[in-house]
Amino acid sequence: MNEVEPEDSGMNDEKTRDSLRVRLFVAGDSPSSRRARRAIESLLGVRENADEARFEVVDVLREPARALESRLLATPTLIIEQGTVVSRYVGDLYEREDVAQELAQVLDRL
Repeated sequence: MNEVEPEDSGMNDEKTRDSLRVRLFVAGDSPSSRRARRAIESLLGVRENADEARFEVVDVLREPARALESRLLATPTLIIEQGTVVSRYVGDLYEREDVAQELAQVLDRL
């Protein structure tokens, strides 16, 4: 599942760089959580400027309030936020070309 909200075209480059957030929500150490972690780390690991993205893994079993705040319905879920654009991907992210393409586009803008 991928939900994209409209982008605010009035953002400057500095605000865009500061506002990029990549969060992976997982449920403990389940097999799908492990696959999702490996997939996103692999995708971010091959990019030179991936360290400029604020990447965070949130375990919803340890921090259930964070899942509620983000209106999470399933795990694993990857949320990519840049300014007012929010994309959500549900599943283990294995062989997800759409995730790779979006991350590449977002990181290329940094």
